[in-house]
This record gives sequence, structure tokens and C-alpha cells, in this order.
Amino acid sequence: MIFITGGAWQGKTAFAETLAAGRATPGIGEHVLYAGLKTEERTLPVASGRRDPFETALERPVISGFHYFVRRLLWEERAVNEFIAAIEAKNPDVVITADEIGCGIVPVDPEERAWREAAGRAAEKLAADSEAVYRMVCGIATRLK
Repeated sequence: MIFITGGAWQGKTAFAETLAAGRATPGIGEHVLYAGLKTEERTLPVASGRRDPFETALERPVISGFHYFVRRLLWEERAVNEFIAAIEAKNPDVVITADEIGCGIVPVDPEERAWREAAGRAAEKLAADSEAVYRMVCGIATRLK
């Protein structure tokens, strides 16, 4: 499993597709300037946390927007760690992206705060369990682990 995090719209999903296809393998601490893929160039099926059923995360090579899967799991009162364990067991070579959503103003809404905390804890678990972890900023990926 590989985990990529960073702000929204930084090129995480396109970079994840590149890693999943075996087209890039940066070393620890190495910065990779990554221009990204145009939508029409994408060839790998991606499980979207915004819209796809949970089961797609167990079979597709890339999971994009894992933080949205976390939000939906909370709405359905399902355990996030059990979902992560299922992904690790059934889809061990997956490349997962998640936005960093915990930086910034703390929301007044308790559900929004709970989502940020759960997404942060899920990111910690994914990072700990992944063989490689990247942070993506402005199209530049830095391998952290």
C-alpha cells in the first residue's frame, strides 16, 4: 500500500495513477516534479471516496479522496479501522490519496470536527501501514517514508 496526502487539487490522484502503473518510484526524501495526467490520458480505474460504493475500494488500484470515504463511514456509523483493515487484506497494492483537512480554522459544527479528527486518525493509520508515504504540494511529490 502507498499513501499520498496533501492539500486539495495538488495532483495527488494523477500521481497515484502513475505510481500504481509503475511509472515512478521516487526515493525517500526525493522531490519529484510531477506535471500530472490529463483526464483523457487516465487508464486505471479509480475508486472515488465522493461517489463510489465502499466495495470499489477493495478492488481498484487507486483510491482517491479517502477522507470522503471516512465521512460516509461516519454517517453510516461504520468503523473506519475495519474498512482500512478490509482494504489492506483485499487490496494490499492499492495507492490511496487523502486531502489534509485538519489544517485551518476549527469548525463550529461538531460533526465537521468529528470528521476532521476521524480523517486525521485514518491518515495516521494509513501512513503507518503503508510501504511508502508521499506529500504532494503544487505538483511536487516528496517521499516521506
